[in-house]
Amino acid sequence: MMELVARPERGRRYSATRTVRVSDAGPDGALRLDGVARYLQDIATDDWVDSGFSTEDTWVVRRAYVELADGGRWPRYNEEVTAVTWCAGTGPAWAERRTDLEVEGQVMVRATALWVLVDELGRPLRLEDRFQKIYGEACGGRKASRKVPAAPSAGDLAAPNVSSQPWAVRKADIDVVGHVNNAAIWSAVVEAAPAGLRTVDLVHHGALDAEGSVSLCSWPGHLCLLARASGPAGGGTTGGDGATLAPDRASARGGGPELDVPELDVPELDVPELDVPELDVPELDVRVSAVLSVSAGPARG
Repeated sequence: MMELVARPERGRRYSATRTVRVSDAGPDGALRLDGVARYLQDIATDDWVDSGFSTEDTWVVRRAYVELADGGRWPRYNEEVTAVTWCAGTGPAWAERRTDLEVEGQVMVRATALWVLVDELGRPLRLEDRFQKIYGEACGGRKASRKVPAAPSAGDLAAPNVSSQPWAVRKADIDVVGHVNNAAIWSAVVEAAPAGLRTVDLVHHGALDAEGSVSLCSWPGHLCLLARASGPAGGGTTGGDGATLAPDRASARGGGPELDVPELDVPELDVPELDVPELDVPELDVRVSAVLSVSAGPARG
């Protein structure tokens, strides 16, 4: 689990109130987890814009942790929820954001998330000095770790206790970045996790898009969305921070002018053949798009 940093007494804090509507509540009247995710990302965007940064900036979630606070419960239909958010730590190109969801002044839900600032091609961008001036005091110099839990291995997914079912990616799930939105991925928890959740730890190991087929795998305490590429394996680039980045979108657009590239006369090299033993590696054309580790507790209040 991620550390839940206490609310700071000094530094920037941002708050906003919204009402739990029917589109975010389940049959029991409680706010669903995908609704919680929408609240968290919306308050993060509102805070960013309110602080004076560009509305064109793009942040992507790398990992998020949500839990019921001590004595808390999931907010209910038609209740007013106040979200209070602040910066809990920073790194060169990422930051950790803490958020509390309150009902009538009582903290019901606590959350923290690791966000990465990216450019239009999905490459991490270094945080500006202005970021530290606005958000740095609240985190008190705390450094946010870029490390996330490893994705499940092929052996984990081949275990006999792992069940799998198709997972449909809808057009309505794709956001302005061109990938399945974070909140839509959280709907997998609502779909397959047991009732009575108190904590959820979600890790994004790569972007999930509309291409290829997606499976929802589950085993005790864990859920996993697996995207099987429709074309050759790969298509992304791994950055130095270990985050899986989006492929170059310009390469898929086409329609540009042809370039006159001269042929180069490269001499052949006499490379000796190496006697490399063959490895028995299973053929897996998959990439893990999201891994969710969940733990159950008392039923929702």
